[in-house]
Amino acid sequence: MRFEAMRGFRRSVLGFAMLGAAACGTLSAWAASAPTGAAVPAADIAYRNGFVYTVDAHDSVRQALAVRDGRIVYAGDDAGLARFVGDGTRIVDLHGRMLMPGLVDGHMHPLQGGAMLLKCSLNYERLTIPQMQARIQACLDATKDREPDGWLEVVNWFQEAMQPGGVITSRDTLDALQTRREIPRACSTMRPRISSRARCRNRPRRMT
Repeated sequence: MRFEAMRGFRRSVLGFAMLGAAACGTLSAWAASAPTGAAVPAADIAYRNGFVYTVDAHDSVRQALAVRDGRIVYAGDDAGLARFVGDGTRIVDLHGRMLMPGLVDGHMHPLQGGAMLLKCSLNYERLTIPQMQARIQACLDATKDREPDGWLEVVNWFQEAMQPGGVITSRDTLDALQTRREIPRACSTMRPRISSRARCRNRPRRMT
């Protein structure tokens, strides 16, 4: 069953931060405790027609899930979900996609956040190459007083989310910009890209 669950994960994953509070338990616990015949208050949101991975000891998979007041109140099949659906319930059809609990960690990086204000941040946005180049060029244009020797450090680049999927960037992407400055660019995988003008200690100029 674990293999099947992970195969479903690779097919399509739909993450839900609202389920983070349930990460330390299992979805099957709610399925076992839900009353089977009595009327129950309507859920705030109901997910159906999905691949609900419970992460219990048996890697159980359910079809539907209901949430009320931020807590999971049902995990089971679509037929059993009907009792939790009322006039005010928002219904989400997962179309076979996967849903699983997540551990949502809220924390801060104050030093990194402050440093980001002093650099050219791409904010982890999904960008095409022209969009990325335009964002970096705007940073260059806003700091022309640092030409030609001041580095422009580009941060928070979401390499894996570049559009269209699978697009490849290289130092040529940066060399096309209108500047004589050096441009080191740090991405989400911590593998920097550097323009041809950049000289970085212990780092080869050739990019892969």
